[in-house]
Amino acid sequence: MRFAIDRYMDERPIWVSWRGIRIQNWHRPLSTYMTLLLGHGLQLRLFVEPEPRGGDPDRNALHRRVPYFHIMEWQKPA
Repeated sequence: MRFAIDRYMDERPIWVSWRGIRIQNWHRPLSTYMTLLLGHGLQLRLFVEPEPRGGDPDRNALHRRVPYFHIMEWQKPA
């Protein structure tokens, strides 16, 4: 089985290409980001992993296996 993100816990640069554009992206586990944001006193107010609605059922099935994104809302206390 092939995974879009393999060796998930390893922080590392990843070269990605799409539509003729090539960039170096950094993969880090979600826990790295969460720990840094919480460590700076931010408070997590919202965390959503939206599911697809409508569209191609085959693409929706793939998204349900490995979601493409999530939405977070953070707040810095006064």
